Amino acid sequence: MTRMSRSVLFVSLIIGLLITLVAVSMPANAATPRPITPLAARHLIAANPCTAFRFGASPRSFAGPHTTGDIDAVRVGRHSCFDRLVLDIAGPLPGWSVRYVPRLIQDASGRTLSVRGTKVMEIIIDTNGHNITTGRPTITSVPRPSFPVLRDLILASDFEGQVQLGVGTNGVHPFRVFTLPGARGHVLWILDVKH
Repeated sequence: MTRMSRSVLFVSLIIGLLITLVAVSMPANAATPRPITPLAARHLIAANPCTAFRFGASPRSFAGPHTTGDIDAVRVGRHSCFDRLVLDIAGPLPGWSVRYVPRLIQDASGRTLSVRGTKVMEIIIDTNGHNITTGRPTITSVPRPSFPVLRDLILASDFEGQVQLGVGTNGVHPFRVFTLPGARGHVLWILDVKH
C-alpha cells in the first residue's frame, strides 16, 4: 500500500467514525424528518392547519426540473391562521423559489411592477403559463385578493419557461410551501402566509 492510499484510508476511517459518533449521540427526536405521504399530509393539515408544518420568513426553493407542463389554475383563500395561494400545475413538480424582495422586478423587461401591500414576495415556478404546443395562455386570470395579510397577487411574467408571480402582503410574515397530488396527474403547489 502506498503512503497516499494509506492516508486516504485513514481519513476515510476518521470521517466514518465521526459520522457514527454524531448519529449515535443525537437524541431520537433530532433525527431527520421522514418524507410524509400525500394522504398523511392531508390528514395532518386538516387536523392541525396552523401547526402542521413549520413557518418561516427566509427564502425557500426546490431545485427541480424545468417542466413542459403548465400552470392551469390559480386560487387564493383565507383560513383561520393563514392566507393560501394554490397553483395547479400539469405534469411533474417543477423547480421553484419564494422570497421576500424589496420590489418586484419583471423578468426580461426589468420594469418595477406595482403590487398592493407593504412587502412583496416573488415566486418563480420553472414551468409555463401557456400551452407550449398552441401558445394559448393557460393562466387566463389571477385572483386579486384583499385579505388582511395577503393583499395582492399579480402575474408578473411568463417568459422562457418560468412563471413569475408577485404576492403583496401587509408586512413580512412567516410562510410555508408544500405540494400535494392533484387530479389528472397535476401537482398542487401551495403557499400559506401566516397571519
